[in-house]
Amino acid sequence: ALKALTTQRRVGLERVGGRLSPGLLNRRIEVMTAKLQGLSLRLDPVRLIELPKKRDRLAGLGRVLESLSYKGALQRGFAVVRADGAVIPRAAGVSAGAALEIEFADGRVDARAGGDSPAHPRPKRKPAAKTPKDDEGQGSLF
Repeated sequence: ALKALTTQRRVGLERVGGRLSPGLLNRRIEVMTAKLQGLSLRLDPVRLIELPKKRDRLAGLGRVLESLSYKGALQRGFAVVRADGAVIPRAAGVSAGAALEIEFADGRVDARAGGDSPAHPRPKRKPAAKTPKDDEGQGSLF
């Protein structure tokens, strides 16, 4: 049985070995090299055309992201108010005496809320009465 199994395996190896000749392997290498060169020729236009397009698109998206960032609003003169690290979007969220942090475009400062709480706001003052101006001697008609 051992002799028959060995003979059977030898025949199988000889069959496979016939397909492993250097000539066949060299031919396969030539075919694959030609295929790789063809793919390389197709890749060059993609690299030269598509890559700059993708780079420009990425740069544009970066600018959009920057414009939507709150940092852009800070550059335009707005400020971010925080209490205990959380952003306070409305005055009603601030109680009198609360410790605040105000972020400006160029840095942050600590502050303390003073006066009345927004739940009990200070009454608004009436604007001062305007006095009529005496332009070239003509007084007010009213």
